[in-house]
Amino acid sequence: MIDGKKIRCYSRKDAMSGRKDVKVMEVLLADANRDMLMCFKKIIEFDGHEVSTAFDGAQVVKMIANHHFDMVILNDNIPRVKCTEIIKHLNEGNIPVIVLTGEKINSKTLLAETLANSYLSFPFLPYELTELMNKVRDKAASNKLLKLSDVEIKVSDFRLCGQLRMTNEEIDILSSLVEQQNFNEKKAGTYINSLNNKFKKINKKLHIRYVMNEGYRLVTENE
Repeated sequence: MIDGKKIRCYSRKDAMSGRKDVKVMEVLLADANRDMLMCFKKIIEFDGHEVSTAFDGAQVVKMIANHHFDMVILNDNIPRVKCTEIIKHLNEGNIPVIVLTGEKINSKTLLAETLANSYLSFPFLPYELTELMNKVRDKAASNKLLKLSDVEIKVSDFRLCGQLRMTNEEIDILSSLVEQQNFNEKKAGTYINSLNNKFKKINKKLHIRYVMNEGYRLVTENE
């Protein structure tokens, strides 16, 4: 436990077992807590990636200006430059960003104009971080199109109709609904609420609704 946050640094054997398909990324990792920074650095390196580190937001801004990174991971409490300002800068450069946070993910965060590709709340296990990194990376490189009634989403844009930003989790929910696949409904509520608000913001007559004995379904306003 570091500063009250449960993190287990695992061994190289844990990390590399069955990981022959890892695509190496250059990752910038930023956290003011140096113990946590080194722990996360080991986790990501053990998954086969190259990691540079920063201790504050000013360092992050300087480093991304001078070098291309495939992904940035930062703690939302990063000092000197606000996390939201860094995310905005990364969004403009189409650099995937994952935010580590001690807060629960809420609708206010998901509906903000400045939005990371994903948020991971403490406590979490090492594999949850590396799996999330791989999911975000794969979406950013994807050619997949999601078609929902009159709505078309290019997955790699992380945007709804090219307008409102979406997270990795929101895209997963929409993809599951379109392909009629199951998803974890217990953890999906906040993301479903934010998606319904986003449909409304761009005047799309779509709604994610819970249907008794069927689960969540994507419907039009007239259904």
